[in-house]
Amino acid sequence: MKKLFLSLLSAAALFPAPALSLNWVPYTPSALGCMKLGECTEGVYPVLQASDLETFGELIWTDDEQVEADGIIQVLGALNVDVYIAEAKYFPRGMLAVYYTDINAIYLNSDRRAVPTTILQSLRHEGWHTVQDCMAGGIDNTFMAVIFDDDEIPEKYRHLANIRYGRSPWTAKAIPWEQGAIYAGATASLTLDTLQACANGPLWETIEPTPMTMEWLVKEGYL
Repeated sequence: MKKLFLSLLSAAALFPAPALSLNWVPYTPSALGCMKLGECTEGVYPVLQASDLETFGELIWTDDEQVEADGIIQVLGALNVDVYIAEAKYFPRGMLAVYYTDINAIYLNSDRRAVPTTILQSLRHEGWHTVQDCMAGGIDNTFMAVIFDDDEIPEKYRHLANIRYGRSPWTAKAIPWEQGAIYAGATASLTLDTLQACANGPLWETIEPTPMTMEWLVKEGYL
């Protein structure tokens, strides 16, 4: 069971950073890796407050959305999760954002011209992956745990996850994590409220873990 659980947890890291950062090619995983390793910094900016998300241009959002974004960023900061916004050239085509469990950092693609997903939705989405990290024993390890059982996620978000990630056996492994993150990305304040619970103490004391997560937490000594 542990081997299965850990392999599934690791499946969420769909774009590992290659060690070819000095020879990186724009719009490929090598560019993403160069950014992650801190060797590509031009056009990569830290996000410390909601207004930093407008580094590449003014965003169209409501006051409530801006307050929510600022809250997510502040809680992530309290959890020692860094947030960056960067030029599109550092992301493989089609990638809007990524969360790395090994360095606790979120990178947001600044270019939204060809997609309906807003930067706030991506911030919620990647923030939810931080929540999943928090549930798997805390964010100081590299594991991620599913928060919701399938029947707790509306069908349309499960469907979207299957469309986006079900095209290959490798990416399909991430569907249990991604469907929750897609749901959170579309739901106001869900990520913010759950991140705040994570910051206040062990998340499994606030949210009941799924049976598989519960079994792993017990086996690893967290419960």
